[in-house]
Amino acid sequence: MGDEDPPGLVDDDDDAHPPQWVPPPPARRVLTVERGTQQGDPLGPFLHAAALMLVLSRLSRLHPAHAIDTFHDDVRAVGPVARLCAVMASAARVGALVDSELSPTKCVEWSPGAPTAPPDLTSQWRSEGVEQISIPVGHHDFVAARVVAMAAEHAAGVAAIVALPEEELQTMLLLVRLCAGPCVTYALRSLPPDAGATLAAAVDDDVKRTVLSLLCDATDGAEVRAALLARAALPVRMGGLGVGDRSRVAAAAVVASWADAAVHCHRAAAPALADLAGALRDTDPVGSAPPAGT
Repeated sequence: MGDEDPPGLVDDDDDAHPPQWVPPPPARRVLTVERGTQQGDPLGPFLHAAALMLVLSRLSRLHPAHAIDTFHDDVRAVGPVARLCAVMASAARVGALVDSELSPTKCVEWSPGAPTAPPDLTSQWRSEGVEQISIPVGHHDFVAARVVAMAAEHAAGVAAIVALPEEELQTMLLLVRLCAGPCVTYALRSLPPDAGATLAAAVDDDVKRTVLSLLCDATDGAEVRAALLARAALPVRMGGLGVGDRSRVAAAAVVASWADAAVHCHRAAAPALADLAGALRDTDPVGSAPPAGT
């Protein structure tokens, strides 16, 4: 009576079972964040967007002749070339108010109608085109060369899938279906029709070769292989593998992208983008997405 158990002991008052030691809970460590966010914080993108929205709103008011938007931390300004340097200066000044630092060495500028760089942006000038959110935008040769590189990157990814152990056949087929093919859908929506068709054909060739190498052997003839590819291209709900045939959706992807742009990016809302779209149609074939000015 009156005896108290020492900390960490559990006693159920059963003499047949001696008290058991329960380790104390680990010390709780709290990491406070006073500037910025931690890597992996689910609220990080939201907090970043909330702060950056203030910068974009101020830039739009300071430079109404330019259409200014962003994808995460990639800011784009479309408008008169002569005033892009002023946009960059404002971005550096206003961004500093929310602890955002402009990196001039990562800024690029391109215009389909300006043959030479303005004197205040020579280091940022690109004569052939730029890459905007992984999509090449520029003259035909520039876009074509980047599409070849994109196809090579895709082929390397497919090769890495095939390099998995043979017993991981199901995993390889899932990776081909869920990763190798769909990863280029975004590019098909953004590239010019001819470039998108070229990329889709290259991707289809990679996927078809992979499927044949995984599911066929030397005894399978041409008819068997053709039937296998046709069946593999069907959706899973129809008994297929859902792989290949990016070429079938390439044209639809382009139409969907332009239809969306026509609805949401009309002249009244973004005259600079409308002017650029007209310039792209009237000059050398270029990418369908507007270029990055900053």
